[in-house]
Amino acid sequence: MKRYFDAHVYLSNFGSRALHLRIPLGLLDREEVRPYEEESVLVVRQTASHLVLSIYSNDESGSDYDEHDEEPSEVLDTLLPLRDELARGDVRALYVAWLLAVRNGIVDEDIARNLLLAGRS
Repeated sequence: MKRYFDAHVYLSNFGSRALHLRIPLGLLDREEVRPYEEESVLVVRQTASHLVLSIYSNDESGSDYDEHDEEPSEVLDTLLPLRDELARGDVRALYVAWLLAVRNGIVDEDIARNLLLAGRS
């Protein structure tokens, strides 16, 4: 990801999913991303020329798994427009991803409400 790919998706048959997006520095403000970072959901790494955003979802119960789910390439095609939105500075997708941490009890709901009220909807 650091050098050769702008997007990658990982899907497992036991419920782990990951979306990795590489965005050139200057197109997305690092400070705009910081409020949404939560290690279990969103990890951001900065290289000399890019931000690499990794969004994770883990449902080890397998309740989200369907043997007839789309292929990873189809999922990536569906999610790839998020990279363009982020490159334009639109971080709404990160808020939605961050809500996974709220749903999973990792982030307190009051913190989520405060972030929303701060104008980050």
